[in-house]
Amino acid sequence: MIRITVHGSRRELRTFDFRHTCVRIGRRPDNDVVVNDRSVSGYHGEVRLHPEGLVYEDLKSTNGSHVCRDDEYIGVDSIADHELLLEEGDVVVVGDAAADCFISAYRVHEPDEADDETERSISVAASVDVRPTGLLSGISDSFDRAALLGLYNYSSKISSMQKLDAVLSHFSACVLELFAKANHVSVFVRSQKSGAHVPVLACDRTGPKPVKSMSRTLYRRVIEQGEAVLFMRGDPDVDDAESLLSADVQAGVCAPLWNGEDIIGLAQVDRRGDFDSPFDSHDLETFAVFAHHLALTVSNVTLKDGLRTTVQKLERAQSEMERLAFFDSLTGLYNRRLFRDRLEQAVRVVERRGSSLALLYLDLDDFKRINDTLGHGAGDDLLRALGERLGTCVRGHDTVARIGGDEFAILLSDLSGIDGALTVAEKVLSRLSEPVDVHGQNLIVTTSIGITIAPDDGCDAETLLKNSDLALYRAKSRGRNNFQFFVEDMNEEAFDRLVLEGELRAALERGEFIQHFQPLRRLDDLQLVGTEALLRWQHPTRGLLMPRDFMQLAEESGLIIPMGEWALRNACAELRRAREQGFVPPRLSVNLSARQFLDRDLVQRIDEILKESQTDATSVELELTETMVMENLDENRETLHQLKALGVSLAIDDFGTGYSSLSYLKELPIDTLKVDRSFVQRIPTHENDEEIAAAVIAMAHKLRMTVVAEGIETVDQLNFLKDNQCEFGQGYYLGRPASYSNAIG
Repeated sequence: MIRITVHGSRRELRTFDFRHTCVRIGRRPDNDVVVNDRSVSGYHGEVRLHPEGLVYEDLKSTNGSHVCRDDEYIGVDSIADHELLLEEGDVVVVGDAAADCFISAYRVHEPDEADDETERSISVAASVDVRPTGLLSGISDSFDRAALLGLYNYSSKISSMQKLDAVLSHFSACVLELFAKANHVSVFVRSQKSGAHVPVLACDRTGPKPVKSMSRTLYRRVIEQGEAVLFMRGDPDVDDAESLLSADVQAGVCAPLWNGEDIIGLAQVDRRGDFDSPFDSHDLETFAVFAHHLALTVSNVTLKDGLRTTVQKLERAQSEMERLAFFDSLTGLYNRRLFRDRLEQAVRVVERRGSSLALLYLDLDDFKRINDTLGHGAGDDLLRALGERLGTCVRGHDTVARIGGDEFAILLSDLSGIDGALTVAEKVLSRLSEPVDVHGQNLIVTTSIGITIAPDDGCDAETLLKNSDLALYRAKSRGRNNFQFFVEDMNEEAFDRLVLEGELRAALERGEFIQHFQPLRRLDDLQLVGTEALLRWQHPTRGLLMPRDFMQLAEESGLIIPMGEWALRNACAELRRAREQGFVPPRLSVNLSARQFLDRDLVQRIDEILKESQTDATSVELELTETMVMENLDENRETLHQLKALGVSLAIDDFGTGYSSLSYLKELPIDTLKVDRSFVQRIPTHENDEEIAAAVIAMAHKLRMTVVAEGIETVDQLNFLKDNQCEFGQGYYLGRPASYSNAIG
């Protein structure tokens, strides 16, 4: 005897005789293990008979399974083959060992006490008891030794089988051995793609046989009504025009493939040809039990195969995302994160050896014009080409990185003097100004470069980056397409930035900020489901400015906090005006900046704005970047939960360009994952980006998140995303940013 108990649920499962018992765990959605009010979906594990005793197998559930033995918890998923031989007193725990949880198990059939030999069908679905109880534990009295032995022979091998063909072959062999009067077995299983029940097995004692059509009557009684049916030739309740009996079938038993949650098909054993020994109710019950075990096995094999495929995709995606954490996904150059690390290492070498280095900060001139005129696809192709050219301008041990957007950086180490930096800068200006063929057009792009030298201009990474930025600003202000070395008087130029900061501050007071709204559409029918609020600055002399023209200064100056408040308040006001005019406004998405997210009063400010504007929090989604969330994960996790408690939805924006870690997502209350446009833009021309996008979508769905694809600009991109079950999307193909009335009109 082995006792299985339920950890933390204040009740126990009764003692079972496991000689003929199989406990399935977490198979029904409404009976899945519950941990901290979060449902852990999936098929978690199985307790089954083994020649050495009772074995529990963990099927790599989301939280993993544990066995409590002598007050210690053993992680089953960490054991070889994820299988553990149970001992007397063991407790199977699914999910968090410190939280309340329960195990669900099922009894397939409770035999009729009258044991009516004339009964010709049993209701398998109706007889399932969803209370915690021993599966099949109620049928031992009516099972004979041969049936139990046949069931054991089937179960003892089936758990190690990974292919459906092997499962079906073993099933047919065991059934034909047990039912001596039968000479044919057939199985129909519901297709996951079409939903139709298709034949997967038809054989007799000599081998495979042609498949006949399924009886309409058997389909209705077995699959739709959940009955196991005993039939014979001439039976008016079964013998219809489309029946399997239209062949030479004399009699048999047909039972549903019931997996404890759903009927996924039917199995039939019958006699064809001469026959004088009818099937009876004992055969009916025995075959129903075998069909149920087959259903469990088919579901298990299908699930394992699906999980294996998904895990492989996720592992490939994780590997690629880890690479992208240090490399720019568009150009293949180092990204800002790795460049900063290289710069800090180089500075330490300079201090130790007394050598020198140069930092070149590059910004393409008027690159926005390319995107606005030819589209982002052309802009991306141009960036890739220029990135390759930069690599030809430096030595093998120098570092070239894309810092972001149209900005690049070059780190020249072990310089003998300023002449080395001068030579590289002149080469970069020359190479980058050469025409580039993009989409059949020769484009000429110039660049501005700011240069700083260590240790002359500073000996820490922060100072060097600031100096190179000041030098770059000087190059821009002096007509562009040139380079400037940092000199001390460039600090005067910092004063000019203070002027712009003053203008930015005044812009809030004068009401110069406006918002455009980009449509968010459901991909399957292109229905408008939301809008994203985008901030613009209507400068009195410079015209309409995009966020990249002022957002960094707003972040650095702290003005982003009142600007962010204004953005949320104004967007909520647009919602209210739309409701007052009789519209049903779609969901609203508003971006949070890094400085806003760090503000201690953020949650209170958002709550006040929602209440003042009488905006339902469930209609608002706040977008954050991975970098913002990951910089101080422990503290930020609490902020996210506080925001979630207000009722708003939370989204991770530009996923794939930052840390792109699978591990942190499941720990945070994130509702939506927005796939960065850099992946979408290269669909369908780059297979790697297609695989990454598909894997991100699959991963998000496994973590119960919805997915939004950014930057959809072609119908091919739209169709690929729809084929991979991406729910929502944004992009010029689906709608350009516009005023709120035009965006929802």
